[in-house]
Amino acid sequence: MKEPGRGEVAQLWLALLPQPLKLNAAAAATGLEPALVAKLATHPEATDFIAQMASGEELELRARLGWLLERLHGKMRLRKHEWNLLEQRLRHQLGPHVARHWTEGETVVRDLDQRPAGEWVLNELSFTGGFALWFREHEQEGGTDLSALASQAEGAPVEARGELEFDRSRLVLLKGLPQRLLRALSNMSPAGKLAYRSLELAVMKGLAQGDQAREQRMRGAARPWWKIWG
Repeated sequence: MKEPGRGEVAQLWLALLPQPLKLNAAAAATGLEPALVAKLATHPEATDFIAQMASGEELELRARLGWLLERLHGKMRLRKHEWNLLEQRLRHQLGPHVARHWTEGETVVRDLDQRPAGEWVLNELSFTGGFALWFREHEQEGGTDLSALASQAEGAPVEARGELEFDRSRLVLLKGLPQRLLRALSNMSPAGKLAYRSLELAVMKGLAQGDQAREQRMRGAARPWWKIWG
């Protein structure tokens, strides 16, 4: 049997994020041979990513998150209590998020040739952080405050509220985290700033209602996405 590669370790780690799996179930979820999955569980390259536990007479595997938290430590500066909040949120919600948004059938699907599994997760955290931050800044009881963007459209102070169609289930991943932490996640990569900016542009387009000149004025008045928090 061939030696397991990093891509297969990543594939198994992603499959285990939603929940621990026994050996045969993990093989089915990844499409890998059970013998290879068993070897992955004890391979030196996999021990930081995959833990094994006895479940009766069978082997049960689960995804480790410690290495991911270490990478986050290298990208953000947070207070101790903020790290604790983020760690608890990821340990309880990352698996369900992956199961809901990254799964086709019973298999977690991501192109590991495009980027490593860790990069997929870090980009997802930053992307979701950008969306969550936008809503945290604009949403109030009874709707979304669009006054600032509407004022840009009209060139004068305007009070405006509305509802924005968006899959709020994605935001559950980071629900309840402090605004400062959401900003740190969104600033972690261009994906987060792009997510924030995409919501802003969507609202501008809606407020402009097909008036291209008005939309251009709004785009010009809005802060460049790469300077939103500069």
